[in-house]
Amino acid sequence: MLLVLLVGLTMTVYAHDPATSTLFACWPTGDGALAHRVARVPRNLSPVLTRHVVAALTVLSDRLWLAYSETTVQQIDRQRVTAAATHPDTLPEPEDRIGTDDLVEVAAALGEVLSAAPGRVFREAVLAEVRAELVAVAAADRGDLTGRAAQAVVHPRPDAPPGQVAAAHTFLHADPLDPRPLLTGVEPNAAAVAVLPWLRAATRVAAQRTGHTADDVVALAEAITHEDLAVVRHVLAATPGLDDPTVVHYLLQEAVLAARGRMIVCCDAHGEPVGDGRRLVETVLDPREPGPGLVGGLVRGIQCCLRVWLDGVPPDAVSPLGLRERFVDELRIAVGAIR
Repeated sequence: MLLVLLVGLTMTVYAHDPATSTLFACWPTGDGALAHRVARVPRNLSPVLTRHVVAALTVLSDRLWLAYSETTVQQIDRQRVTAAATHPDTLPEPEDRIGTDDLVEVAAALGEVLSAAPGRVFREAVLAEVRAELVAVAAADRGDLTGRAAQAVVHPRPDAPPGQVAAAHTFLHADPLDPRPLLTGVEPNAAAVAVLPWLRAATRVAAQRTGHTADDVVALAEAITHEDLAVVRHVLAATPGLDDPTVVHYLLQEAVLAARGRMIVCCDAHGEPVGDGRRLVETVLDPREPGPGLVGGLVRGIQCCLRVWLDGVPPDAVSPLGLRERFVDELRIAVGAIR
């Protein structure tokens, strides 16, 4: 397997390497991406048909992970999808497929291309890839984010399962300054919900150490680090009446809709005027990677609170490593008091 870095990769993407006549699959993990070889491409399979196979596999993966994001995985008829890719000739003619599942349509399109491809080994390898993606999505839906299902960590879902939130709190208690376990082992919605009380506690710990208010800590952190902590400011300034899961849901929803070319226009004409009576509506998250962007941004806020906290420590204090541990201990105590 190869480890590569692709920004904005949100499903398994397939590619053909003509130099080695090989079909590759690549999927995100929250910390770079993994790639593996799917099959050798028959020499007498035309480049056009090969690209059709690549495109159909990629679209199928996109539809599967969209179902995961929208919590409709249990509605997928895995047997029918596999059958459509294996025996597309058993489906009705296109004009008679009214009401046919979109996934089945994509699988049938893939099957039609495969039926024209020479080589039984190649066809079976591609069909095995379809089954592997179906299994991965089903595993992620059950909360198993290991192996290929790890790509679920880049897909925000509408809810935050309690088990995932608890797992995120375990990672945070071990080290609230390290975002990697959260980015690679927990669904983004649940991870963000778990981080929020740790971030609020971090602002209070830093405020107590420096003698400033919690509201001033973020501004001080931006001044010290020369960073724009937009995600942190936005979350901490959220409507007080909203609970953490709702705040996270709204933030992720905005970014996901923006990625799909949609927008939410507020009834109070919120947004920057751009002329002709129109207003610019923005999301603080990168629509290409809303989940990792939110989780990473919140943990970065905790790290910056440490920088502010250090300003309140006497110059002759213990080593930086010891100070880090002292801050983390104070943070654990503060979070324990509110949970």
